[in-house]
Amino acid sequence: MRDFDVEVMPESFKYDKEKNELKILWPGNLESSYPASWLKSRNLSSKNVRSLRQNIYLSPGKSWNKQEIEQRLQRFEHEKVMTDDKTLHDFLYAVICDGIAVLKNGPIKDKETVTKIGDRIGLIHQTHFG
Repeated sequence: MRDFDVEVMPESFKYDKEKNELKILWPGNLESSYPASWLKSRNLSSKNVRSLRQNIYLSPGKSWNKQEIEQRLQRFEHEKVMTDDKTLHDFLYAVICDGIAVLKNGPIKDKETVTKIGDRIGLIHQTHFG
C-alpha cells in the first residue's frame, strides 16, 4: 500500500455504446468498466443521490436503550458475511445505520479471524492507535 500512486492518471477512456458503459485504461494495461447505471446511482450532481447518501452516511445519531437494541440488533452468520456479497452489504449497512451488528458462529480457534474479516471489508493498514 505504501507504493500506491494516488496521482495515477488514466491512459485513455472511452464510452462503449453497445454495453452502455465507460471503459478506462490505466497504466499497466489495467482496464476498469463502469456501467452507466452504476455511474448514475453515484452521480453527486443528482439531488436524489446526494440526499440518499446524506441520509445513510451522515444521518443523525440514534440513541437506544437495552430494549431497543435487543429488538433492533441485527445478527449475521460469519460464513455468509465472508462468502456472500449481499450479506456483507447488509452487515455493513446495519453497522452504518445502528453503529453495531453481530457476527455469529465464527471460528473459535482461528487467530486470524479478525484479520480475515478486515480483509473482507476493506484494506487493512497499520496505525498508531494500537
